[in-house]
Amino acid sequence: MANRKKGYIMFLSILCVFLLAGCGKDTQNSRWREGYIAIKKEESALPTPRMDGEVQGIYCQVLGRQFHHGETAQICAVRDGDSLEIGVYGEDGAWETLLSDAPAEYRTRWYLGKDGVGYALTGKTVIRVEGGEETCRWELGTVERGFCELPDGRAVALLYEEDKGAWLVCLDPVTGDVSRWGNVALENAPNQAISVRDGQVLVMDDTGVWKTAEEQGDSSGGQETGREYVMPFGTAYRPGDGVEDFRVTEDGRVEVLKRSGTLQRLELCAPEEVVVARMWYLDRWMEGCVNRFNNENGKYYVLVEQSEDQMDWSGMNEYQSRTAVEIATGAGADIVFSDALGEVDELIEAGAFENLVPYMERDGVREEEYFPGAFDVWKKDGNVYGACPVLAMTGRWLDERFIGEEESKIEELVDTMLAYDEEKVIFHTSWDGGLILNYFLSGTDDLWGMVDWEEGKCDFEGKLFARMLEVSKRYADDNTGRYHAMSDWLWTSSAYRFKTEVSRDYLKGEGKVPVGHFFDDGWHMGLHETNSTIVAISATSSNKEGAWEFIRYIMSEEVQASHKYESDYVSHRGAFEWVMENAMEEGPMIDKPNGMGKWFLVDGVDYYELGEEAYRELYTPTEEIIGEIRGHLEEARPFSLRTAPILRIIQEETGAYFAGDKEAEEVIGIIENRVGLYLKERQ
Repeated sequence: MANRKKGYIMFLSILCVFLLAGCGKDTQNSRWREGYIAIKKEESALPTPRMDGEVQGIYCQVLGRQFHHGETAQICAVRDGDSLEIGVYGEDGAWETLLSDAPAEYRTRWYLGKDGVGYALTGKTVIRVEGGEETCRWELGTVERGFCELPDGRAVALLYEEDKGAWLVCLDPVTGDVSRWGNVALENAPNQAISVRDGQVLVMDDTGVWKTAEEQGDSSGGQETGREYVMPFGTAYRPGDGVEDFRVTEDGRVEVLKRSGTLQRLELCAPEEVVVARMWYLDRWMEGCVNRFNNENGKYYVLVEQSEDQMDWSGMNEYQSRTAVEIATGAGADIVFSDALGEVDELIEAGAFENLVPYMERDGVREEEYFPGAFDVWKKDGNVYGACPVLAMTGRWLDERFIGEEESKIEELVDTMLAYDEEKVIFHTSWDGGLILNYFLSGTDDLWGMVDWEEGKCDFEGKLFARMLEVSKRYADDNTGRYHAMSDWLWTSSAYRFKTEVSRDYLKGEGKVPVGHFFDDGWHMGLHETNSTIVAISATSSNKEGAWEFIRYIMSEEVQASHKYESDYVSHRGAFEWVMENAMEEGPMIDKPNGMGKWFLVDGVDYYELGEEAYRELYTPTEEIIGEIRGHLEEARPFSLRTAPILRIIQEETGAYFAGDKEAEEVIGIIENRVGLYLKERQ
């Protein structure tokens, strides 16, 4: 026991060193924890502009929406025949004309200043109109992204270029000058808007509202705009999406006018109401779950932290390591998603996650209502450390020359591969020997009898492990592209794709035998941790009840039944039946002209080329297909958590063998010693 505690302390110490050395940058997490960290949203529609005496040939077009003298105003263009009139439609329905007989170039976006001054914003040009006449014109040279007027009559524009970033310029109506105020050092510049309060320009982006310096002067060098924290919103709410104008009230509310014609009033949550969720990527379904939870739940608000560069996979390991550090040191999010973590076995061993069983028993969440994978992936000693609302299954097919129709034992497959002496083949494209060996070992809890957990002993010196090493080296890909693969993935990612990807009868015609993974009790599909949506509660969370409330919400049958047309499968048995029944009735979605939102073509196959009837026959889920999927979900297995440290040892030591630097006997001896020591420390 002392050695085990020592191992945990060492693990946490390494994580702390990593935190101090490499994780000190300004992350979303650190910004959001500076003060109040979330919002509640109230939304209402603006009145629709209607012109008195509207008849055929007269139309009204909204050119802009903004706050003006404490009220909402909508700037509109009204055309009557050849005449174009620009004016303001107020909250009370009153109409105020700004410009009669306006030229065509004025039918663009507008901003209303004080004392009846208007600004026509035509992209790279700003035109000031006062008393029905043009009084000033500024050529900006680049596209304007945001606009406001200062109390002294000057105007400020936000400009942006992809290679230069964003900056503010001041427009003087007296001199006609354009002076640069400085750069705006915020993210997502195209999604920003600007406003003014008490003579100070505020900038809104996807992370919140920020103050700029009150007066920067003519800084030709472009000094950085101040980033004084006002209020962050988080990614569950995206203010940059269609914002026309916003204002920050004296009581700390933020009100936003959207291009959709809605007014949103945003209110701060108290810290104890906020649940912070960390993930790599917020997919469409989970984003909908977060937003619905925040709108429906009267007590808690989920704030999402996600990677700023989801498509840059090179940064995923660093992001996952940083998340592990924060969780291990008690400084992380309340909820952690599996895609934000890499190896979790040591975190679970160290008690980094909350056991969900007491919450489930208290609130009547019964495992029997779900497929086994819902609570089995991160289960240890009867404790549940993660829940899976969405399950991803993966397996493999093997060339029929290497495996029969009946289930074979691992020894039989290895022997067949060793005896094969026909054309040169590889196991899987781009796989090295280490990945092949890991496939042989990842599904077994005792590494095919080579590990005795009760006695704390191991034996890797038998024939099986040596033969696995030889096979893994022989069938590794040399990356020349010259050889065919004898195996590839089976991804049961969609009921529409299942027939072509997994169905035994369909694959048989191509000489492929779907086998899944080798587990101790036979072949099964494996539960893929990265693609599955696994959610856990940090053991050091300050809001465990709020975190559980959200997990219980996304695990409910009603919410899971909304997982329509998404990848992979819901874990609630009742929700699965409802989703599959609808998939079977509707068939594949065909993107016909003017189709009602049917945006998805299976595998990118054009049904015009295949023929609509053949397309539907191929991709429409049947009761038989759904039965196969259901069977796989009932039988799918998680990979062993407790063998993960041993597999890492094996991967580390066999690298020298696969590189040709050491003989198999030497490597096996080292593995035997290291694994034996590891097992003794656990006794």
